[in-house]
Amino acid sequence: MIQPSISKTDTRMTKAVTPQERLAITLRYLATGETQTSLSYQFRVSQNLISLIIPETCSAIYEALQPIYMRIPRSQEEWRKVSQDFPQFVELSPLFRSIRWEAGTNGRASDGGVWNKCKLKEDIEYEEIGIHPPANLPNYDIQVPYVIVGDDAFPLQKYLMNPYPGNDQSNEKHIHNYRLSRARRVSENAFGILSSRFQVFNKPIRTCPERANMVIQACLVLHNMLRTESRQDYSPPELLDQEDIQRRRMVVGQWHDHQHNALGDLQVIARRPKRDAMQVRDLFCTYFNNEGSVPWQNEMALLH
Repeated sequence: MIQPSISKTDTRMTKAVTPQERLAITLRYLATGETQTSLSYQFRVSQNLISLIIPETCSAIYEALQPIYMRIPRSQEEWRKVSQDFPQFVELSPLFRSIRWEAGTNGRASDGGVWNKCKLKEDIEYEEIGIHPPANLPNYDIQVPYVIVGDDAFPLQKYLMNPYPGNDQSNEKHIHNYRLSRARRVSENAFGILSSRFQVFNKPIRTCPERANMVIQACLVLHNMLRTESRQDYSPPELLDQEDIQRRRMVVGQWHDHQHNALGDLQVIARRPKRDAMQVRDLFCTYFNNEGSVPWQNEMALLH
């Protein structure tokens, strides 16, 4: 699939590194995070050449697989399908795949600094990505907007929900935060699996931003492909954080065993959210405690 893009021609002086070797070098780098010096010794290819092979092959992987495994929704109907499928992701996290990513902000930036530079924020606020207009939740006669689920590192917006702050909360707010956390666990599992399978993320990627983007792109489309084609081998159930509803307990996934804090938390800066955003969060809180409640939520919320 990518061979034509990474094939090189032999010269009179030098025999070209084959496409198979180029792919092997790149996959080894992504899977282990080994240094280019180490890879040079293993594959008997110069370090300078490896520094060119990896981004070139990563780019070829992304270009070949993205249309198949990482297609970005473009219409209201496609986004509505994403929202309809999400409850399955909450129950069956191995189904989850990335559909959009952005990189390039300094890791020391605050939540606001990261989000304000995010193209997704701009696209949502200028209504450029076709997200479906507000709609009723099941058995609920009040319309609410479609929202992104975030943690307290992100600012509360009408389209971006985060938990109620503080520890001294009413039972209703505690239930809301549990339900939000339950939904957010899908993406947390995805990041956990990504960094455990692609250990290049377990330490800083020491290259320029453009090449780092190529590495991230390749890992994400490979992640999506493996979740689709080899789900049981790539992300078996024991790898994931899960709820054992029957026993009312949390089961910690094995991906935590591979974490080295490379995908660290964002800096949280307290800020006063806008009134309309707080009203949307209150609507979800009311729904989770009434029409949208689930039988186990009171007991499971105590574990959070």
